[in-house]
Parts: sequence; C-alpha cells; structure tokens
Amino acid sequence: MRLFGFLFILTFLVASCQSPVVEEMHAGCELLFLDSLQAAKEIVKDDAEHFFEAISMLDMKIQLKFIAQRQHQRETLLQEYRFYLQDDVRAFTEPEQVLLREVLGEAFRLCLNLSPALLPDTLRLIKTPGKHYGASVFYTRERSIIIPQSDLLEPDRSELLRVMLHELFHIYSRYHPKQRQDLYELIGFRPLPGGRAALRFPANLEELLLTNPDGINVAYAIRLPHPTRSEIQAIPLIRSRYPAFNPAIREFFPYLQFDLYPIRQKSDGTFVVLSRSDGSSTLSEEEKQGFYEQIGDNTDYIIHPDEILADNFALLAMEGVRGDVLLKGMRRVLNE
Repeated sequence: MRLFGFLFILTFLVASCQSPVVEEMHAGCELLFLDSLQAAKEIVKDDAEHFFEAISMLDMKIQLKFIAQRQHQRETLLQEYRFYLQDDVRAFTEPEQVLLREVLGEAFRLCLNLSPALLPDTLRLIKTPGKHYGASVFYTRERSIIIPQSDLLEPDRSELLRVMLHELFHIYSRYHPKQRQDLYELIGFRPLPGGRAALRFPANLEELLLTNPDGINVAYAIRLPHPTRSEIQAIPLIRSRYPAFNPAIREFFPYLQFDLYPIRQKSDGTFVVLSRSDGSSTLSEEEKQGFYEQIGDNTDYIIHPDEILADNFALLAMEGVRGDVLLKGMRRVLNE
C-alpha cells in the first residue's frame, strides 16, 4: 500500500472521535450533515447506479493527477481512487450548516409547490475541498449532494439555491425511473433496449470516455431528422480531449469534451457507436440541429438529458412555467 493509503487510514481512525452527524427535519425530509467519517463512507458507495463500475481508468487518473510510470490493474487504481475521494471530505462548520439549512429550506418549499415526491426521505450533505473534480463542482451520489467547500465561503445565495434545486432533481430522477423516462421523452430521449450493456464502443473512443456522476447511464438515444436520408439515432457522450493526464492541466473540466455520437443497430440487437479515428463524433453540425431544436434553449449545460432537465427544473421551481412548452410538460409529469 502506498503512503497515501496509510495516511488515509490514520486520518480515518482519528476521525472516529469527531461529532456525529447533525440531523434536521425539513418538510418530511431528514437532512444529514455528514462529518468526515460518515462522508468518507458515503462518497465511495453507489448501489443505485454503480458509478465505480462505470468509471474509466483515464477518468480516475485525471482526477488523481496521476502520471503513469507503469501499467496499473484497474482494481489497484480503483482502490487508490477510493482512498483519494475519502481523503477529500471535511466536516461542515456551524456557519455552513446554518447557510445550507436556510437555502435548502427554501429549495424544499419550492419543490413542495410542484410535488411532495420531489423530496427524498433522507438527504445527505457531504463537503469536499474539491481536489478530485475541482472547485465549484457539485454532484450527487445516491441520496447525497457533494458540495464544494469553495462555494460556501462567500456564497451567492440565489445561485446556491439554483444549484441545490438542480442537484435535488438528479436525486429525484435517480429514484423515479418512470417519471425519468417520461421527462426524458419531453426532450426527445428514449432508453435503448438492453441499456448500457448493449452499446459497443470502438477502442479508440472507449479509452477516452469520462463518466458524469449525475448522468452515468448514456444508453438514451435521440432521433435526429436528416434532409436526404433516414433519421439518425444518437447518444450523448463525454470524452477526454487528451489521451492521458497532462501535468499542465490539473483541473478536471478542461479535459471534458461533449458530443453526440450516432449509433447503428446490429442484427444481434447491440448498438455500434460510430466515431472517427481520434474518438470524435462523425456527425456534422448540420446533422445535430435536430438535437438543439428538441431540447430547447433554457440551458447551455447539455452534456446529458438529466443535466438538461435539472437546469430546466431549477428554472421551473424558481420562475414558473413562463409559457414555456417544456416547463409545462415537466410540471405535468411531476404532478402525475
């Protein structure tokens, strides 16, 4: 075991003396502020969507800021990555807890205006210094929201409220599969038969794939009309711009490249993902226009249908439908 792992275990043992989680009840939702011990356990657990089975070795190496000197087995690298995540959590301070109680209290009120089902029975909050994804990156895992420490220092409350609503939608979507499918269909996405296991990636693309923790399942296709031939089915993917970690680029997001990739169904029911030799999509900008027409223009964060809808949900909760067809459709589905 590397020194890093030993230091984590030592820190983990010391953390057992810390105060227990603080529990608050808001609108029937148990709100848990996890201390560093509890957070270290929760951040590496995903029985809902199996993030740790999906994440690629390149993805882990970029987050670890890891320059490969030799070949690593996936399980060895995954263990080191888990240690890294567990070391990248902290306990909330009292002022941070006060801030989040107030902001989430407002978020819960806005959610209840739409549907009581939007609130989970339990919501766990985890604070991170953000070494793995970088500053200002929020995401969810199971029923936990991972919150970057940097955004609690001098917070913009309105923006923090918007982000909390965005993340609450991800949790709702994760645990309400029927509503998720209905919502995805509002923007043209439908599940592929066989799911992720039915996708076949060319090796040059597969080794570059990155995993969005709020959009792990990429087996949702959108149909794009074509002026001269039959419509195209495409899926949203994110890949790395670079084939390895670059010490000059230490933040995660500069690596991220989103695109739509066409798929072709084979006789055995699987779907081949089509890409160029460098891993880029074969679709032209003209062929992608149907995507933009179907998802609307309420957000630029379009890397996955769940991200598109999460931004639209925050807009719906904070501003109402505003005559927007997509927002009206979302409100209808959420009320079913």
